[in-house]
Amino acid sequence: EQVATALDLVYDRRREGYDPLQRLMELFEGATAKSLKAGKAEELAALPLEERLKRRIVDGEKNGLEGDLDEALV
Repeated sequence: EQVATALDLVYDRRREGYDPLQRLMELFEGATAKSLKAGKAEELAALPLEERLKRRIVDGEKNGLEGDLDEALV
């Protein structure tokens, strides 16, 4: 829903009774950078090893990369 709402905002898909900016602010109300980062870490941990490595490399995420590489080499 967050991605869809962000795209609605980018492509200006406002309509009667729907403002994507307002909806996006509602979706992230109370969110902090720390909580968003923790959620991303949990999401990564739930992925299979190969997918975690791909995402860490593409995103440039160094935290946890060494451990995943060690695991992949075993």
